[in-house]
Amino acid sequence: MKPLTEQQRRFCEFYVSGQLAGRAYENAGYKVKGRVADACACRLLTNDNAKSYVNELRNEAKAASRMTRESKLEMLCRIASTQEDGDPRVSISAISEENRMTGGYEPELHELKIKVRIGGTGD
Repeated sequence: MKPLTEQQRRFCEFYVSGQLAGRAYENAGYKVKGRVADACACRLLTNDNAKSYVNELRNEAKAASRMTRESKLEMLCRIASTQEDGDPRVSISAISEENRMTGGYEPELHELKIKVRIGGTGD
């Protein structure tokens, strides 16, 4: 299979950046517009090399956002721990934000076992 052209690579990059497929196709420099661009973009997205490049770009974006997320959590932990002598609202706010980011406010599942008797003598 032929490697992607520069234009195809640009299309994939625009697409992964969040543009609609047809718009990404147009912005990559293809000379078609509207529904034709949509159809061509869909066809290009079925190309194995294009799929691989799109997945590669998405994985890179995920890795970058993970690093950013980790650095944000580290910063929040530093803020929460260094504000002990300062304004307690800052620590509370940092802890609250860290809880939101890590799922600290997710509901917990509690199992409850009960026996129900329907009918009977009422004893």
